[in-house]
Amino acid sequence: MTEEREKILIIRLSSIGDIIQCSGVPRSLKKKFPRAQIHWLVRMDNAALVSSNPHLSQTITLSRQDGIKGLWTVIRRLRTEQYTHVYDAHNNLRSNIICWFLKPKHFLRRSKNRLKRFVLFYLRINLFGEYKAVHSYIDPLKAWDIENDGQGSEFYVPV
Repeated sequence: MTEEREKILIIRLSSIGDIIQCSGVPRSLKKKFPRAQIHWLVRMDNAALVSSNPHLSQTITLSRQDGIKGLWTVIRRLRTEQYTHVYDAHNNLRSNIICWFLKPKHFLRRSKNRLKRFVLFYLRINLFGEYKAVHSYIDPLKAWDIENDGQGSEFYVPV
């Protein structure tokens, strides 16, 4: 009987601050799934932010300039990986399209709390409370029985 080895994809394509806030996710995943292969899909111009993370097996890039053709090429490549888990930490149209084609056994999507954000920005009423943005990347992982280790973000400088 062979043990299924997890193969996990994190999707967080862009925004330097958001990528850094999400940078603790591979560490948390590796604690829960120590033998897992963990890949991160990121926009090409942000690849240096994650490529040196020792918890990642692979960094996969998507070029903004390649348009829909490039998106389709990446989707075809990702489908060959046969991920057991996909975590859409980006939650935009592009990442939603990618996830729709992957159909993994285990799937999570980070909520952007759009209504709470609208209320905060336009009505200046804070419905978030003391919530820290970095938690919004780790908290969805509770569905996979992964708790926030409290260590926050990590940043590894490429050598």
